[in-house]
Amino acid sequence: MSHVIVQKQIEDVVLAQQNALKQLQEASFLLKDDTVPKVEYDFLKSQYDSVKVQYDQTVKKLREEETLHEGTKTKLKDVCDKLVFAEGEIEILRKQLEREKVQFQKTFGALKTQATKVSSKKEELENKFTVIEKEKVKQDGALQSKEEEISKLNKKLQEQKHLHKKTVSELNIQQQQQRYIQTVLGGGDETKNKKKYP
Repeated sequence: MSHVIVQKQIEDVVLAQQNALKQLQEASFLLKDDTVPKVEYDFLKSQYDSVKVQYDQTVKKLREEETLHEGTKTKLKDVCDKLVFAEGEIEILRKQLEREKVQFQKTFGALKTQATKVSSKKEELENKFTVIEKEKVKQDGALQSKEEEISKLNKKLQEQKHLHKKTVSELNIQQQQQRYIQTVLGGGDETKNKKKYP
């Protein structure tokens, strides 16, 4: 789309340039006969230069657009090639899915037949499950009782540890007090001896 817009711009610029060239040629011809002032000639010349610059810029832009367009065409071709490849892959997968569907139907039919054969054992299995479930409930009750007993013993053990720790602490305090008393009493005797024997 941008390529078309740029091309239209170039056509407009070329047309304007042709008009400017025509006016410039007429002005040059009349200038020879001294019928057109030089000021007007210079004005037309500046218009021509301006149009030429615009024309050169537009042509450059067109070349860039053409390069970009070629790149887009290459990318589009790559995308089309990938699309064709993907369509081939999809067709392969579709056929594979059809084969798997047929195989699934065969397998499902075989399993259905097998399920019909073992349906007679369902009641027996349910009865065995009921017996096992009752035994499990019984064992869960016994396990719960043992856990409660263990919890009580653990609590009692913690109490015994706390009492033992308290007893040891009290004994340590008592020993420290006894050592202190002995130290004080021993120091008093030495003081008396010093006073008795100066």
